[in-house]
Amino acid sequence: MIFRRLLLRFFKFVFYIALVWFSFAILYLSLPSPVPNDDSITASLQSGQIITRVFRVDTFFLYTDSSPSVQQARSTGKMNFIMQFEHSRDPQSRISNLVFGGGSNPLLENFHDVIYDPVGPRIPYHNFTLRNSDQEKGVWLSPPIELSIPAADMDGIVPPWIATADAAKLYWLVNQDSADMTFRIRRVDSENIVEVWADGFLWSDYPEGGRIPANTTTNGLKPLVSIRLHGADAPPSFEFPPLPASSSPGIMYPVRLALLLFLLPIGAIALLISFPLSGIFHALIEIVVFLLNVATLGVVCAAAYGVYWWIKNERPSLTVSDVREGVDTVLASARARGASAQSPDEVIFDPEAQNEADTPDNTGKEAKS
Repeated sequence: MIFRRLLLRFFKFVFYIALVWFSFAILYLSLPSPVPNDDSITASLQSGQIITRVFRVDTFFLYTDSSPSVQQARSTGKMNFIMQFEHSRDPQSRISNLVFGGGSNPLLENFHDVIYDPVGPRIPYHNFTLRNSDQEKGVWLSPPIELSIPAADMDGIVPPWIATADAAKLYWLVNQDSADMTFRIRRVDSENIVEVWADGFLWSDYPEGGRIPANTTTNGLKPLVSIRLHGADAPPSFEFPPLPASSSPGIMYPVRLALLLFLLPIGAIALLISFPLSGIFHALIEIVVFLLNVATLGVVCAAAYGVYWWIKNERPSLTVSDVREGVDTVLASARARGASAQSPDEVIFDPEAQNEADTPDNTGKEAKS
């Protein structure tokens, strides 16, 4: 009795947990994912907040570019890469700094360094000052800057209707892939613009950076971010490529992330429990099928033995003449039923005979007679 009550309570608890889990899963799938506008992104950066930006790999690291930095960036085969940007401004010197990089978990980075690369740690961020060059005015290019950048797709646990940035970040939360990507900083003093570019064939003629021609063509490529300086009295403005080249997570992303952090552990526990239970259930099914087969075989064997025993012990002693007499009786009965099937008053109509009877000769013969 106590065991039955405990078992009933356990099933009730499992039912309530499953009900809550499915409710949260429906909420996770149905939440909207609005994309923030560019003004809000610029305002967030100017106020010192860290913003996340998701970029398409094919837009900035072209498939047709065979340079080593591009091939290295595309090595994971993922569709997107995730970067973080943080702007800071010293109120006294009024000098602005920009930090950009992968924004991955430092604990994971340290663990990766210890296991895979204990000598050369991976650099997740790069920091530089936003100001015009003290050198001669012109267009300047930095040396290559290699960073470890998270790479992500948009499938797996993420439904297809979720915005790109939200989907990429949620995907990376589970898979945590990364690639070593190389970037360049270009500064155009005449326009007070500082840009962050993906490295590639476009800059292959300037391996160490330095001053480059002002009329260098970009072949239609765009920088990851373009920063316009407004002097010491105002913070800089930021411009990112629009969708689908890049986007930022929406305001509902933290809610969706919290729901996913609740759903994943319970789902994983249920999956781990289901494996042994499914094995036990499968074993029970095989046992039942085996017993049914044995029972069927036993019934067939018992029936065969019963027929054999009846033939050997209980069948009547019949002779060939008895069998022949029985067969003849059955045949005679069948013939009698066939003969009685035709009515005695039934007249068979013969058209030819009727025609002969109606001819004049026959009529005359009948009259003489």
